Amino acid sequence: MDRPDQFLAAQQQARWLAAAACARDRLARLPAPFVWQEAARRMAERLPLLRAQARRVLDAGCAWGDGLDLLHKQYPQAQIFGYEPSPLLAQIAAKRFASSGWARWFGRQSTVQVQAVDAADPEYPAQADVLWSNLYLEW
Repeated sequence: MDRPDQFLAAQQQARWLAAAACARDRLARLPAPFVWQEAARRMAERLPLLRAQARRVLDAGCAWGDGLDLLHKQYPQAQIFGYEPSPLLAQIAAKRFASSGWARWFGRQSTVQVQAVDAADPEYPAQADVLWSNLYLEW
């Protein structure tokens, strides 16, 4: 960032991302909105059209984990990663897919993993056979 306008643009982007994460944290305290669930259901109906034999699936902005559940049903053998910028929403989604005590006892790990990750982070892990993002880009 050699120029002041680049520095200001980076600051503005950082403020915008922080505000978006704050808004998603407030959203975490509510049940998943109908529009969110309906969009996920409609997207999932079209997954068979991809004909992808996915080994890695990425849900960018997984929110409450509704999309993760649908992706797990479509790709039961795949490793599914949910990335969510809001730590509260990531925690809610992670609880849905945590391995039960018996599964952990027998060494079975959930094929769904959820992390609180900011998409603007240069270390954002984005390699996947299928990329899913339901109503995340507007944030």
